[in-house]
Amino acid sequence: MALAAAVALVLVVCLGRTGQDPSATPSEREVFALLDRAQDGAAQGEKARTAVRALLGRGRPLPEKALARLVAIDMALDDREGLERDAREILRRDPCSPVGNAALGEVLVGRCEFAEAERHLRLAVAGAKPPPAVWCNLAVAVAANAREKGASLDEAEAFARKATEIQPGNWRALETLAAVLLRGGRTDEGARLLAEAEELAAKAKVDTSMLPSVMLDRAYLAKARGDTDRLAAELRKLGYLKNPPAALRRQIEEVAR
Repeated sequence: MALAAAVALVLVVCLGRTGQDPSATPSEREVFALLDRAQDGAAQGEKARTAVRALLGRGRPLPEKALARLVAIDMALDDREGLERDAREILRRDPCSPVGNAALGEVLVGRCEFAEAERHLRLAVAGAKPPPAVWCNLAVAVAANAREKGASLDEAEAFARKATEIQPGNWRALETLAAVLLRGGRTDEGARLLAEAEELAAKAKVDTSMLPSVMLDRAYLAKARGDTDRLAAELRKLGYLKNPPAALRRQIEEVAR
């Protein structure tokens, strides 16, 4: 969804539900003027988001759809700090918010803080219909935690398959399922799904060559096949990562052994 459209949906909901104090929030005309220019770049998107936050900061309960659009703006602007701040504010108001838990889970998975991520992501999928990305994040977190405990990856696989069922052509969902299978020793199916995921990503003009998750997938696949040259190449690329989180370092060390 385009940034301007995402912001517009927030405002349509919020302007219909909250009274406006002109001294505390931008006027409706000012907000929509910002929206008209939001597609012109990140600076205008930031102005639109600031206006939306002013409208959302009224203290009244807001529908999940409105909160989801605020989170979508954070992600469109690639603002991880803003995403975490907004997620925690949403959860301060409602600890069970699917949107808040999904957004914070996204942030925590990105930092490889899998134990806390799993807790939030389980709340995100409880009684909701989350998009594939939430199921992917849950699968990643559950798989990482299960491997730390030496437990089965069956539940993580089920979550990853849920993502592929919702959107079969989603490259990230296929890559997540491939990752779980490769780490569980299911080399043939994992290799097939990884190749399919990379092909779909290339068609979508997504460069996966230096994504840590994909580099790890390739490393696990090379190790399973006894391809020492490919394994060494992937490990060299992983070695370029600056200050990787402890959980990621452990995975790199594991595949290098």
